[in-house]
Amino acid sequence: MLYKIARFLAFLVARIFRVEYIGTESIPESGGLIIASNHSSYLDSIFLAPMFKRPIHFMAKKELFKIPIFNSVIRILNAFPVNREKPGKSSILNSKKILKSGNILGMFPEGTRHVESIGKPFLGIGFLSVKNNVPILPVAIYGTAKAAPKGKYLPRFSKIKVKVGNIIKPVKVHDKKSEKNVIKDITYKTMNQLEDMLKDLGEEGE
Repeated sequence: MLYKIARFLAFLVARIFRVEYIGTESIPESGGLIIASNHSSYLDSIFLAPMFKRPIHFMAKKELFKIPIFNSVIRILNAFPVNREKPGKSSILNSKKILKSGNILGMFPEGTRHVESIGKPFLGIGFLSVKNNVPILPVAIYGTAKAAPKGKYLPRFSKIKVKVGNIIKPVKVHDKKSEKNVIKDITYKTMNQLEDMLKDLGEEGE
């Protein structure tokens, strides 16, 4: 119930910012799914929520859960903590439970905000896709860096577009030797698609 209220509020915020959503018809309506997005503003997760009929369970850096009040807010939004440098057993099991239950896991592979360009990703999206045999859906978010610049807390209105990419299907790996390479390939395939979409959205906005 609390998530539905939070999602409705996110929908209102998206309407205020006149966010344009592109390609939502290709979002799977059922089954475990990893949403992978670029990250340039604290508004990113807010603008993702209205796109999906199903709740998104966000994996968030553990530092955010140390902030008073904000800690409670992100938990209402189904967020759970992760150590970006070395994910613990609990965060991996949490992710597995979400995906195996046919739910959506939201991730920002860069691990932190990057404004100028796509940052170097952590390999978590590829790891979880392979280990749980679920697809990845890249979603590019353009314009939030201007709407809510890093270090600023008061947003300003700017043109924002959110574009759904092409599904990246999971790859079954039968031996440990090739697993690392497959995980890396899937991760960078996702990031390359995000980068291409952001470039296209940027050119459209010029």
